[in-house]
Amino acid sequence: MIHLAPKDIQLWSQGAVKEFSDVRITVSMAIFSSPFSLSPSYLRDASLSPLEELRQLFYLENMPSIISETAGLSELSRRDNHAVYETLTKVNAGVFSWNVSAYTQQSIAENGNISFLSHKGFTDTYFRTLEFIPLTKDQILVVNSEWVDLDSAPFYIRSGLKLTPDIEIVIANMSAWGALQYYKEDPLKGRGATTPLDELPDKPETPLYTQDLEMRATLALLAEFGELTLTQPIQWYSNNASGGNVDGDEKNKNGKRQGILFSSAIGLLPLPLSVARPYIRDQKNLIEFMPGGERVSVTDISNGSRVDLAWKACVVILCMPMEVLYDVERLTDEIYLLGNASGSLDPVLGAQEVVAIGDGENERTLTVLTQASRFGDDLPWVMKQAVNRYPMADMLSSLPVVVLTAEMRRKWIVEQVVNEERLAVQ
Repeated sequence: MIHLAPKDIQLWSQGAVKEFSDVRITVSMAIFSSPFSLSPSYLRDASLSPLEELRQLFYLENMPSIISETAGLSELSRRDNHAVYETLTKVNAGVFSWNVSAYTQQSIAENGNISFLSHKGFTDTYFRTLEFIPLTKDQILVVNSEWVDLDSAPFYIRSGLKLTPDIEIVIANMSAWGALQYYKEDPLKGRGATTPLDELPDKPETPLYTQDLEMRATLALLAEFGELTLTQPIQWYSNNASGGNVDGDEKNKNGKRQGILFSSAIGLLPLPLSVARPYIRDQKNLIEFMPGGERVSVTDISNGSRVDLAWKACVVILCMPMEVLYDVERLTDEIYLLGNASGSLDPVLGAQEVVAIGDGENERTLTVLTQASRFGDDLPWVMKQAVNRYPMADMLSSLPVVVLTAEMRRKWIVEQVVNEERLAVQ
């Protein structure tokens, strides 16, 4: 996903063309490979090409067979390649749920691209476009671009945004992720979900990006467009109930299948590495920019630091106390690994990568914050109920953390440097 730089746009909304300022469109991209696991049988049997089948998979009329939360779908009108639907979506929020109605126009362009424009619903204005780019005969890149006017959202959403304005980037990324992922495959039934327990690894493998120079350059290029976020497929592993790594029958006896999803937030700081790195490496700085941060203590260990972090996790206007203890250990001068966690999140795995891009006066700092986590036994009761209703919340617990932390850290570091330069001049 890429959260693009602000721009002004015009959209049809509530019966008129309106102008919207400083809109940040979010783009998500994914490669789909034929055969498509979630394609309904009537599409697979229609002798369509993979490209035609995939396009039709995203038509609103197929939404109920893909999105389990769809409570109803009705076609209200149709003209040429345009159709208006009313959708009814069930929203689960832990201990209670409700249905949200929306009126959405679907338009299909001559080249097969699809656009959606919400006329009425949870918000007054929402748009989304889907582009389909064939890479090979059986592989297709799907590019999803979307934006929602949260200023027209219900009061409780607007109230939450006033308390934490930067949470908007989290909402945008979560929406853009789901817009493609749920049509690609059921995340909880993908690779590894049915692998025999004794064939699973004992722990997940943290993805690292900056050791490959070509990958490093690619990430820096993409980060030029906006805040970049990567999500990996779920990694399934055997979590041994007895607390140690075991093999064979003993693993089957004591192990438990666990899934975890790594998310990475990539940013490009307009600062040399020597200036940016001290701010990033000092774990005590977390309290300075982390929303809801209440307390952080850092103690030295043999190859890094032990961090005890406490904060309030807020979902709109509902806030709950959270605390996690974890290690940050040096792998190289450019890479530090996260692990050995306990508390509200358990486990917490990941990495902090900080490298220089360019040289001399053109040097900038590329940062990659990667994390995967699951909720621990200390999770507040209300959040446990939400996780029970929506198991993917457990897998996705790291996505809002890395997105928000990277965004807030970037702004804070630049502000600190500007203030120090101002003081030096004075």
